[in-house]
Amino acid sequence: MHFRQIDAFRAVMLSGTATQAARLLETSQPAISRLIAELEATMGLTLFTRARGRLIPTEEAKAFFIEVEKSYLGLDHLRRFSVSLRQSPGMHLQIGSVMSFALDFLPRVITRFRKLDPQARVSLGTAQSVPIRDRVAAHLFDIGLANDIVDVSGVEATSFARDALVVALPAGHALAERPVLGPKDLAGTPLISFAPEILMRTGVAAAFEAAGVPLALSVDSPYSALLCNLVRDGAGLGIVHPFSALDFLGRGLVIRRFSAPSAMHTLLLVPQRASQPQQVDAFIRLLRTMRDETARRIEAALNAPANAQANWASEVT
Repeated sequence: MHFRQIDAFRAVMLSGTATQAARLLETSQPAISRLIAELEATMGLTLFTRARGRLIPTEEAKAFFIEVEKSYLGLDHLRRFSVSLRQSPGMHLQIGSVMSFALDFLPRVITRFRKLDPQARVSLGTAQSVPIRDRVAAHLFDIGLANDIVDVSGVEATSFARDALVVALPAGHALAERPVLGPKDLAGTPLISFAPEILMRTGVAAAFEAAGVPLALSVDSPYSALLCNLVRDGAGLGIVHPFSALDFLGRGLVIRRFSAPSAMHTLLLVPQRASQPQQVDAFIRLLRTMRDETARRIEAALNAPANAQANWASEVT
């Protein structure tokens, strides 16, 4: 068992397909499939079943994923650091983010940044908000995106985004024709929820309680990307962060406005320094520019009819 196999397994669990996992790891779909097969052979377990071109995680895979997430942050740092020691000197920009921005938005930002600065070396890690804050405070991340629930002592924090959650539905769902959906519209509908420790679940539960509507929870998921995959496959509806949901438009999922108050406030964290390195400042400027571009695309999608969303074109970086 080696890091690349674990990387491939984690990427498939987060994205739902070998093709999307290959995109995350900048490799090919056959390479992902080979790594998964090697990992299964090493463990002596079947981690995925194959159905209609998708990899469906087994119960063993779900249990293993929990353990992978516990150790991944530290292992990933060691692996990336060992690689950096072999590379040319110069700043290695380390970025950490909650998953809402990490799956598709930040890879686009990094790609554009590398076009502007081809010599730039960038690493992207994902975690929940508290570990991100801790690593920024320890100068292990140069930039962090975290929910505003974290204690920001030891870091410099500024507001990055305040986004209202959206309702994610499979393309063709009867409710997709309504431009706005509230708790009463979703009464009795199976909902895919975030795990209990995730802030967004607390906000959604409060909105339903205020409306006097019981939550009909069907599945828990720790990440918006996994939740969107479940919605697309018909396991239920979901209330998700729009930056994650936007990545699935044109891929079997549509979004509608959620009428209940549900804004998620994201902070941009940097280490406490006398001055930030020039490369950090440049990346932050681009980050804010592309945040605004993406926010405009989200607004355009929410104003579009469901059939237009179903044929939504992917953004070109």
